Amino acid sequence: MTHNPTQIDLGKLRFNWTGAWNNTTNYEISDVVSYQGNAYICIQASNLAISPTGLPFSHLYWDVMTLGSDLGGLPGLTSGDMAYYDGTDWTRLPIGNTDEVLKVTGGAPTWGQSGWQLLSSTSTVYTGGSSAAPHPNRAWIPGMYADFTPTSTTSKIFIDAQFQHSDSGTGSITIAHVYRDTTRLASFNLSGHNHYVGNWNHINWWIDSWGTTSQRVGIKGSKYSSSYNIYWHLSSWTAADESPANTLQALSREALFTIQEWEPV
Repeated sequence: MTHNPTQIDLGKLRFNWTGAWNNTTNYEISDVVSYQGNAYICIQASNLAISPTGLPFSHLYWDVMTLGSDLGGLPGLTSGDMAYYDGTDWTRLPIGNTDEVLKVTGGAPTWGQSGWQLLSSTSTVYTGGSSAAPHPNRAWIPGMYADFTPTSTTSKIFIDAQFQHSDSGTGSITIAHVYRDTTRLASFNLSGHNHYVGNWNHINWWIDSWGTTSQRVGIKGSKYSSSYNIYWHLSSWTAADESPANTLQALSREALFTIQEWEPV
């Protein structure tokens, strides 16, 4: 008895990776090619010279298998480069320099320095002797203020005040206030002072730019629960700087007021 076996062509039982598409190859079903950064699988034979994206018949012969990237076609790509989409196409961003950070300028990424830059500043040194803040009003401390005009509407303003004070009585509280024009921003209790004994104070504060107009910024002083005077001293003061003339202590520091305008870079 003779048996005649029947041969059945099942085609490819697995994907067959063939590499980059070649227009001289007639691909078979389940062949997989790479083309313009993507992978395509053949779904119909007799496709000689029909590319995976060639119109109008490519969809009859090819299906997208995986979407890749065509960034490899960007000219000039080197190690460490980045690519971003500019709304129309992919654009190469070369690697930055040491210590530079990635920033956004004009809606596009760019490299730049980190930190803050000083835009403008002004300083005053108080050398006018002692004075008294009238009770109960808040009065500018001599030399601890300045009329300042920011150069940017988005900057930050840093206020730094260093000064001495004493008062002419015990049992009272001296208060320093940070002011911008007529707006009080903060208040500090200058505690720890004694009758006719000077104490050193250091106050700093950050505020947002108020625009590009001039305003007075600085420190005002006031008293609480007392009518005694406040005295704001020189860097080194003696009995002659204050009345009565029995002052025994002096501090050899320089009173200084500084305004700085900073902006991130």
